[in-house]
Amino acid sequence: MGEAAATELLSLLLSTGLVYTDQGKYAPGRARDLSTTLARLLGSGTRWWTNTSASGSEWYPATHHTFDALVVGVSDGVIVTILLWDED
Repeated sequence: MGEAAATELLSLLLSTGLVYTDQGKYAPGRARDLSTTLARLLGSGTRWWTNTSASGSEWYPATHHTFDALVVGVSDGVIVTILLWDED
């Protein structure tokens, strides 16, 4: 996953709920700012992984929760892990 896809996915995950789309943690603009700032801090050589797709068509559970999303960024010895989960 590239930087653009990672920031897009993080923005989506932070601005919508995993179960109910209107229950996001942040407003869309703030979520986008946080995601792009994180990517910029980690740098352009960051490698990104996730257990889900932005469309929700692919998902590989990472926890015992009904819904979860995991995004990992690795750059120059720094590992950032963002884990979100939800129940319906």
